[in-house]
Amino acid sequence: MMLHKYILILFLTAFTLITISCTKSKKKPISQGKAGEIYIVMDKRLLEHPIKNIIEQIFTMEKPYQHKIIPFQNWDTHKIQRNLLIVGNVNDGSEISTIILSHLTEAARENAKNNLGFVKVENDTFAVPQKIIYAYSGSDSLLAERFLQKGNNLADEFRLFEQKQTYTLLYKNGFDQKLSEDLFRKHDFYLKLPQNTKITHSETQKLTLSHPDFSCTVVYADSAQSLPKIEPIQEKKQHIFEFKNMKILSLYNEDITQFAFVDEMQKRKYIFEFKVKGTENIFVVQTLFSTFENAPEHNAKLKMEKN
Repeated sequence: MMLHKYILILFLTAFTLITISCTKSKKKPISQGKAGEIYIVMDKRLLEHPIKNIIEQIFTMEKPYQHKIIPFQNWDTHKIQRNLLIVGNVNDGSEISTIILSHLTEAARENAKNNLGFVKVENDTFAVPQKIIYAYSGSDSLLAERFLQKGNNLADEFRLFEQKQTYTLLYKNGFDQKLSEDLFRKHDFYLKLPQNTKITHSETQKLTLSHPDFSCTVVYADSAQSLPKIEPIQEKKQHIFEFKNMKILSLYNEDITQFAFVDEMQKRKYIFEFKVKGTENIFVVQTLFSTFENAPEHNAKLKMEKN
């Protein structure tokens, strides 16, 4: 009886070790590449097609995001990149078309061959964190047409993915609700401020915040008034994007990012200036800015929470 007991214990121990070993072996690797670095991979043949220029133009407009258009080499080489856009004609018989088809359902494969469908999106498939977008069609010309129509949407997918990753890191210790509400009461706009943020300067029309990862100065004025002065960025680059029906002019260099916009609902103009080291950390300030709410918006949200 004792022998059977020892055998059972040995069996359970071995089973546990095997289970732990299998679990560890299935752990996905850390993805390669930096935040905002997008690898766009296509067959060498398409590098000579106008589609390459179309994609180049779309992603060049998405500064400060960095993109690299490279010829397909080997799937194992590419598949653990952090942000990966795979572009292919599923009817051209290339290795990349075979890979795209292998990631589609049977119905989607038939649709792709008949020029239906355009994208398949996957998260954390081969590594973490990871965003893979397969962009495909059944002909080169239609693939180019789809990028002209919807290419900016793909760029937005990568932006939202990076914002989500940054949001998790920025607010891993929670956010300072009291400080955020205090800012709202004094300045009539709301930001979801992460823990360890401090208000270092506060007066009418001007606010300065500090955090271990960034510093931020906000100036604002009624539409008819002049804004308090902020030093213009030297050697600046420019990007315009839409946010909550507002057109945001983004100016930036290696150390400073400015967001300038007019909030028509509140009849106010704003300049947010963030100081942060390195292009990669621009995602931190973009993520914080995405929590912006004007007074009508935030009051409506507070009313909903009370009800």
